[in-house]
Amino acid sequence: MKKEVITLSKKKHRGIERVFISFTYNSEIKKTVKQQLQASWSNSLKCWYVDYNIKNIDKIYHHLSSQYSLSNTMEQRNFTDSERAFLN
Repeated sequence: MKKEVITLSKKKHRGIERVFISFTYNSEIKKTVKQQLQASWSNSLKCWYVDYNIKNIDKIYHHLSSQYSLSNTMEQRNFTDSERAFLN
């Protein structure tokens, strides 16, 4: 069975760096993103997001990486050394 793909991207939204979480509609992913990650929905961008910080990145990988395929399109050149080590 093929894993669902979730795309992670980093963008500014409302003046703050955010991690955007995009996926084809799936009620289980939506439930996890809302409840476990406490993500907010951007109606203008049509995807979920959390503030960009190591705590949220850790939560994303903890709750999603075992069940789904994560496509990380965040710009790595802006990561600290500890974040880069964590994500690799």
